[in-house]
Amino acid sequence: MTYSMSCKAGSNYLTQLIRIMASLLTIVLLAGCSSDQERWGKLLAEHQALTTNKLMKLQTMIEAQRIPNTQMLDIYAQTVASLEPDKAKLINLLAADSRVDGPMFSNLKQRLDIANSEVAGAPQLGQVATDDLLSEFASISSAADPQNFNMMLTDPLNVLADLSNGALPRVAALSQEANAQINKDAENYPGQQLVGNPQYGEWQTDSSGSSFWAWYGGYRLLGDLFDNRRIGYDSWGRHRSYSYYNDYGRSAYTSPSQYKNQQMVDARAKKKFQSSGKTFQSPYARTRTGPAQAAAVAKSANSSSFRSSYSSSSTSTSSSRNASRSSSRSSSRSK
Repeated sequence: MTYSMSCKAGSNYLTQLIRIMASLLTIVLLAGCSSDQERWGKLLAEHQALTTNKLMKLQTMIEAQRIPNTQMLDIYAQTVASLEPDKAKLINLLAADSRVDGPMFSNLKQRLDIANSEVAGAPQLGQVATDDLLSEFASISSAADPQNFNMMLTDPLNVLADLSNGALPRVAALSQEANAQINKDAENYPGQQLVGNPQYGEWQTDSSGSSFWAWYGGYRLLGDLFDNRRIGYDSWGRHRSYSYYNDYGRSAYTSPSQYKNQQMVDARAKKKFQSSGKTFQSPYARTRTGPAQAAAVAKSANSSSFRSSYSSSSTSTSSSRNASRSSSRSSSRSK
């Protein structure tokens, strides 16, 4: 009887001890989570402020016409309008990128608004969500860099140059002839610099599973100039010409949802090719040859002060963010 009572008492003691240890472990884990969430929240708030400030500075520079290519866009637009008055609507659309209400800057502002709305909840969702949001802030900040924005404007600028029928030279890009020769039979048609850029159109899929480019709104006039020839994803991928967006600016000027759509189109094309026994190569697997200026700016962007600040703020988080981007955003976005 005494032995039985002793065993029962010992069992109760062990049960209570286990419960106490479990409670202590829970407290420690919760404290760790709270600490991580607090750290992630502070990091997000820091880069939210940095990115917002950078975009505001870019807006000020655009409005003050301190971005050189904003002035060039206006000059080119006026020149082409005098040469091709029947294309006035399209010319005005292209010139809109020199303003803060144009599609390029408006997209950055929209992306920042979405990112800002996710700051409060991301730490509670965990490190992956936090890293993804930090990555988006880094991309927007890179896109808001005045040098990068100036280079992005070369794409609409060069569309206007091509519309001038040789009256205006391309800016920071190869001539049509040199582009076709160096980039191995690259296609040259009105607006080719904007194909693939989600600010101007999107890839749509027909009933056969083939993807083709569809221009937004007034940009459909570019299709008219090309006799409405269908631009298929596979053909475009093999023969696309150089553009700053597709060869250098895609990682910064593409939102996460836009990039996801691009990945889906790429994966669909790859699957279709493989089912036919053909080899598929992503349109972004090879960087098309462009001017040295574009390469220099891209190299400068990779070592920008924002990214340096980001790395010094949290080495472990930065490493995790880079690993996450490598795994979830295929090599096609690394350009």
